[in-house]
Amino acid sequence: MKLIIETIKDLTPVSLVTYTNKEGKIALGYNRTLGIYNGQEVTQEEADKWLASDVFALHKAIGSLLTVKPNKNQERALISLVHDIGLDTFSKSELRRHFNNGNLMLASSEFKIYNTNGRAVSVAVVRRRQIEQNIFNLGVAE
Repeated sequence: MKLIIETIKDLTPVSLVTYTNKEGKIALGYNRTLGIYNGQEVTQEEADKWLASDVFALHKAIGSLLTVKPNKNQERALISLVHDIGLDTFSKSELRRHFNNGNLMLASSEFKIYNTNGRAVSVAVVRRRQIEQNIFNLGVAE
């Protein structure tokens, strides 16, 4: 879990004050929305604890949506992706469908479609997806 948390921290800016995320929700820390109210503040330590809790919850939730067990790199990439796009979006995704069907190449290619900041294609999000896709593909036989 530690490597997953570090990956998300590397790819997700932290905010110690509330902001509106790309889904239009009030967020805090590393894009946490659960129980957050406008004007709330958080310490770095609290943000880190929340992220660890969120990653643990995503690990369980994603596991329940997959019929194929991901390897550690796939798991790391998927949790990072879902942390950013949301569990609902992932649950309905072609990426999930391809993964569950064992088509890793098609699943990998799906990372690229999640390339916006909620309004337009974002260089930062494109970069994040490329990193996640590269992690997903580590150790996958071609």
